[in-house]
Formats: sequence, C-alpha cells, structure tokens
Amino acid sequence: MKINKFCNLEESIKYICDNEYSFFLNKDHVIGVGLGYRIIKGFQSNESCIKVFVDKKIGADSLSCENLIPKEYKGIKTDIVESGICTCTKLSKRIRPIPGGYSISPVTIFGSGTMGCLVTDGFSRFMLSNNHVLADSNKLPINEPIVQPGMDDKANPSQDVVALLYKYIPLNFGGILKKEVNYVDCAIARLLDKNYATPDIALLGKIKGVSNPKLNQTVAKCGRTTEVTLGKVTSINTTFKVYYGIKSVLFKNQIITTYMAEGGDSGSVLLDNKKYVLGLLAGASQICAVFNNIHDVLNLLSVQIVTS
Repeated sequence: MKINKFCNLEESIKYICDNEYSFFLNKDHVIGVGLGYRIIKGFQSNESCIKVFVDKKIGADSLSCENLIPKEYKGIKTDIVESGICTCTKLSKRIRPIPGGYSISPVTIFGSGTMGCLVTDGFSRFMLSNNHVLADSNKLPINEPIVQPGMDDKANPSQDVVALLYKYIPLNFGGILKKEVNYVDCAIARLLDKNYATPDIALLGKIKGVSNPKLNQTVAKCGRTTEVTLGKVTSINTTFKVYYGIKSVLFKNQIITTYMAEGGDSGSVLLDNKKYVLGLLAGASQICAVFNNIHDVLNLLSVQIVTS
C-alpha cells in the first residue's frame, strides 16, 4: 500500500496494522502494532502514529540491523511502547443471581476466570467469557458443566453447576509464520435457569448496550481478581500476540489499554463511562491489557448483550 498525503492517516495506520504487521512482529521482542497517539518527552500528543509494542525495550546497540524498529514506516512515525508479555488472565465468593465480574470455571479445571456479562440468541440466556476460561482453549466438550464460583474458589460441584458450555470460537495457534490469525477468544455457556444470573455488572451496575472504542477514553472493567479497575485506551485496531502457556496466539482488531487486570480477570467486559460495552478481556500484563472488540465477539457467537 502506498501512503500519500491524500490518504487519511488513521486509515493508513489501520491498514498497516491489519495487513503489514509481519514487518514488525518478525522482529525480536515485538509483540504488537496498533493505532495510537505519540508520546513526546513523556507527554501524550494528538499525533497519530504506529504504536509498536515490545515485551522489553532493548538499546539499539544491542540489536541487529534487521531487528531495529524504524522511526518511520512508509512515512508514518512509530512509537515504541514497553508492554511486557501479555498472558491469558477476586470476586470469588458464591453468589446468586450472578452478576458480571464474578468467578466461574469448568467443573473439571482447577482455575477460575470471570463471567463477563449475559448474552442471548433470542431464545436462551448465556454467560459470556473466554474460550480459555470456559473451554480450556478448545479442549473441553460442549455441555461441559460450568460452576460458580470457580473450582479454585472452593466451588462445590454437586451444588454450584449453573451452566453448560454451549459454543466457543476455536483459537488458532501458530502465529505469524503460519498466518493463523484470530479476532476473539470467546465462548458462551447456557444457564440452566435464567434466574441464576443478572444482566448487571458487579460494582458497576447496568449495561446500556455496545459501542466503539476511542483513543484516550477512560474505561472500566470488573473482574474476579482485581475487581473494578479504571484505565485508558492507548491503541485500537491492534494486531497483538497473547501467550497461552508456551504457545502464542495472534489477534487482530484488538483494543489495548493501560494496566487493568491480572490472572483470573479474563472474560471481563470493558465499559466506557456511559456503561456501553467495548470489549472482552483476553490477556494482560503488568503494563497493559488486551481486549477483543465486542462487535467481533457478538457477531461470531451470533448473540446480543442482555441489558435488562
């Protein structure tokens, strides 16, 4: 793609992040590229740039020529951001009805993630969370029992089964060399009783609908481990690697925020200040968090968010 002065800068950056990400991700330490604002002398500017996320900043004299990140790519300035390595990530007590933000897990997995919110296909109601939370990254069968709280939060399997795994979008492992890309890490579990869960988000209240993320907007999430955290959107339309153990998964069209989450918060939904859902938490580090775009999640699962 040729970039010229007549081409919208942000659209050009989005195109690069969606189609030419391998130029950056093939370099050592680079784990993501997205649209963001440049940081100049420690302050955020209003100048759009290619945000290049690295697990650790390394001095130029310690990198080979092919691993150096250029100051400009096709005439567009880059901005290198140290993000740490993002991995798939305590509202942990038993509660009925269950609001979004509380601990859940499959009955056979000793671990816990977060119920994001309620969704529906027009007939049934479902818990929304991640594939890696509800289906153990493609491993569990449909109709796997789901408990609340999660198993490592002292669930009683004979009393705490509230839903059955209904559908998940498979995760494609393989990374940039195999061109295996993903847009979502999501799954739904059908409630055994619609009264087992509520459309509300714990500590945050009622959801109003869905919306699109904007750079630098203030956002919130509520999750099992860190409960309510606030952050800022730092990059959108981002292509990013998230690590699942020793394997990495390449995601497109991700929302990157400042630090907002830790392990166990996976599956939390991202809200703007008007309580509209923007994304679904897929991974986090001590520096940033990675959210799937909620429109991709809902479209691929063929569901809508329940607001009342």
